[in-house]
Amino acid sequence: MNRFARDYVRYDRKWETRLKVPESMKGYVEFFHFKKAAATLAYYALENSSEMTRLIEVLGRFER
Repeated sequence: MNRFARDYVRYDRKWETRLKVPESMKGYVEFFHFKKAAATLAYYALENSSEMTRLIEVLGRFER
């Protein structure tokens, strides 16, 4: 979660391209009002799929 937050802030800028938000993140982007490009880049900046899965689990706990 810490790395995602740092990368989210790092990638929070105007990008010339549009990125497709991963299906697993769509609900959380809307619920937490994340910016789509920053959240997508921060998600894909995670090292491997187990970190991505862990992030989804943690975000799911906050949603309840």
